[in-house]
This record gives sequence, structure tokens and C-alpha cells, in this order.
Amino acid sequence: MIVQFLSVINTMKKLAYYATIFFIIRTIISLPVSYASNLDNRLGEIYSTIIPGEIRRNFDQYIRQHQDCPECKPMVIDGDEFIDIYSKKFMVIDLKNNSFGGIWAVITMKEDRQQFFQLWLYDIEENVYALRSISKLISIRDNEFINEISAIKYNDFWL
Repeated sequence: MIVQFLSVINTMKKLAYYATIFFIIRTIISLPVSYASNLDNRLGEIYSTIIPGEIRRNFDQYIRQHQDCPECKPMVIDGDEFIDIYSKKFMVIDLKNNSFGGIWAVITMKEDRQQFFQLWLYDIEENVYALRSISKLISIRDNEFINEISAIKYNDFWL
């Protein structure tokens, strides 16, 4: 039974890896350079969903789990590599449907707006999402975008 469980975990890691590569390529191709000019509309669409709140809920859950059991690893693919970002404020800057189910989200951190992370959230029941994987993206934004998300009018979007 343990061997089967480990096999399932390895298969999930492989799927997440290939999905990540596909997502990165699709993101680089599909995000226009003028993204900042459409930021108001895009953030309005993103934050009208439950996804930003679900990301914060998942991050807070992993923080509590890590406090209770520091040696335990989160049940997120590569999640233990990013434990230090779970407590930081983030902004969701893009959402896309995942062909394997759930949602891809791209976030940036308030403390370091040049770092971007891709999260896979899977809907486990109505209006409840579980964080399945997290990976660091190469920086694809320019200074115009970073300056735009730093504007005071976007302060409410940092969770």
C-alpha cells in the first residue's frame, strides 16, 4: 500500500512538472506586454472570484501545520521549498483553467514584486480549493508592471 501511495505521488509530481512547463510557455506567449494598462479590469475579475481568499486560506493552513509539526512537509508538490512565502502578502495577477482540473494562479509577493509563483489549486468541493503545487516562475514582467502593482490604489489586493 505504501508503494502504491509513493507511486501515485511520483505520478502527480510528473504531471505537475509537465503541466508547469506547459503553463509557463502558455503564460509567456499569452500575457501581453501592456498587461499593466488592463490591470484594473483584470484584478477586478480575479478578485471577484474566491480564488485569492482560498490561496490565503491554504497558506494560513500550512503555516499552522508547520507550527504544530515543523518536521512535517506540506502535502503540496514542492510546497516545502516555499514555506517562507506562505506568511507574506501576495497579489494574484493571473488565473487560468488547468486542463487537469482546477485553476492555475500566478502570484507575486509584496516584499519582492519581481518574483512570481505559479500555484495549482484544485477544487475539492464547491467553493473550496486545495493547493496542489507551487513553483517559481521566471520573471516575465517589466518595470512598468512592477510600478503599476505598487500603486496605492492596489493596496487592497495584497492578501
